[in-house]
Amino acid sequence: AELEKMRKEQEKAAEAAQKKAEREAEKKKDADKKKADRRKAKIESQLISTGGSLLRRGILGILKGKK
Repeated sequence: AELEKMRKEQEKAAEAAQKKAEREAEKKKDADKKKADRRKAKIESQLISTGGSLLRRGILGILKGKK
């Protein structure tokens, strides 16, 4: 009976450790995804900003060139 009780306790401990490891892996995966999303958003905003300034320069160049 004692051996059975100890075995069940060990199984519970092993399950808890496995669940904890899975949660930590999920947390790390989510953090990495957030980091990648932030990096992507930053790059997109830089591209939009650069595109806008290039258009502005181009339009101003055309307008100034006509005068």
